[in-house]
Amino acid sequence: MRNFWLSVFLTFGSLAAYATHNRAGEIIYRHIGGNTYEFTVFTYTKVDAPADRPTLPISWGDGSPMDTLERSDIFEFSGRNTQRNTYIEIHTFPGAGSYDICISDPNRNAGIININSGSSVVVEFAIRTTLRISAAIAPNSSIIFANIPLQDACLFQPWVHNPGAVDQD
Repeated sequence: MRNFWLSVFLTFGSLAAYATHNRAGEIIYRHIGGNTYEFTVFTYTKVDAPADRPTLPISWGDGSPMDTLERSDIFEFSGRNTQRNTYIEIHTFPGAGSYDICISDPNRNAGIININSGSSVVVEFAIRTTLRISAAIAPNSSIIFANIPLQDACLFQPWVHNPGAVDQD
């Protein structure tokens, strides 16, 4: 019987140690000059989860080594158990091309029914955007989302999110 309770404790204890917190995220970029861009990454995370990310790894998609973004700001949404984390970095690309910029974190919220049949905790959370640099087109900045990606959805009901995309260019 003691082995049974030890087994139960280890099973649920290990689930608690695999803390989950990511709820949503976005990457925006702004052209600064030449091949240089300022990137802002927002992640929306659960406040009371033990996992926290003061830094995030980022791939610039240009063959350079993985980089680390430092968190510059935290904003907590009152009554929502959610905070917005802001990470800002400037990066210069080597030249014309198409670049997939990506961050990933293993700590996705658990129990999301439409991701891996509810086993969402084992699916890595990732945000990706593509930047195209070309002499044939004017430098461009990404769209900005006016509406935050936090909304409540109902089970078994269609859910639509309008991010309120705004193109400043």
